[in-house]
Amino acid sequence: GDLVTRAIEGAADLVNTLEEAHRFHLGLATANLQGAAQARLRHAGLWGPFTACGYAESGGPKIEILRSAVAGLHDAQGDSLTPEQVVFLGDQLGDLAAARENGVHFIGVSPQPAQRDVLRAGGAEIVLANHDDTVTTICRLLGI
Repeated sequence: GDLVTRAIEGAADLVNTLEEAHRFHLGLATANLQGAAQARLRHAGLWGPFTACGYAESGGPKIEILRSAVAGLHDAQGDSLTPEQVVFLGDQLGDLAAARENGVHFIGVSPQPAQRDVLRAGGAEIVLANHDDTVTTICRLLGI
């Protein structure tokens, strides 16, 4: 069948806003294989601005995939980012666990109330229904 990809409402605007701010470095950590991830993101209008990516090819669970992506993130001077400088957005408990294991900030995002409840029950401190407040939340977490 056809590959159907629906971006969370506001995701494309979020990515564009962060990219245009020129103070954020965007990474991607996905359990999809690289080719599938790129196709899905292109279809959703989200492919392009990621400077570091972790895919299923990284091996292992989301923890390893996120570790791979974080390792590729660097600041404007080329220095590696510390985990405290990274905010990971996800919608699954595996994303939350990966963020914890890697010591990075986590924002849970899901338009589905039941999934937000799952994330909160799993211990996510920040859970959003959409991307209206994501930039503000990222800046607060990073102290900028």
